[in-house]
Amino acid sequence: MRDRLTAHRLDIVDGNGVPRLVLSAPTPDPRIDGVRIPRRYPVSGIAIYDAKGSERGGIGIADIPGGAPVLALDHKNFDAIGWKVLPDGSVDFGINSAGAQTVQRIRVHVAADGTPNIDLSDKEERPRLRLTVDRNGLGAIQFLDRNGAIIQSLGGDRL
Repeated sequence: MRDRLTAHRLDIVDGNGVPRLVLSAPTPDPRIDGVRIPRRYPVSGIAIYDAKGSERGGIGIADIPGGAPVLALDHKNFDAIGWKVLPDGSVDFGINSAGAQTVQRIRVHVAADGTPNIDLSDKEERPRLRLTVDRNGLGAIQFLDRNGAIIQSLGGDRL
C-alpha cells in the first residue's frame, strides 16, 4: 500500500476525455471556449470545468505574498461570485453581473481593522450605496456619488 502520491497535476476527465476537475499546483490558466486567458495571479488548488472544457470555478490558495484562500464560481465567460481571505486579514465576497464584461455589483467586505461594508455598485462598478458600521459601533447607510464621496448618510456619526 502506498501512503502518498506526489504529482504537480491530476486531471479528472469525463467520458469524452474532457478535463472536468483539475487538482494542480499551480492550476492552469483558465480556458473559455478554447481560448486561454492569463490568470491575474497563480493559484494552487482545484479548477472546475464544464463539458466543453471552459473553466467554471475553483478553490485554492492564491500564490501571492502571504497567500490568500480563494473560491470562485463563474458565469460562462467570467467570474460570477468570488471569495478572498487576504493576507492583511481582510475578507471579500463579490457578486458580478452577467453580461459582456465582469462588473462587480455587490461587494461584502470586512477590512483588516474589522470594519464591515456592503457596497451596491452601478453598471460602471462604482459603489453608490453602502451599509456599514462606523468606528463608534453605529450602523449607517451611505449614498455615494460617482467619485465615491458620501453625499448623504443616515445613521452612524451623523445622527
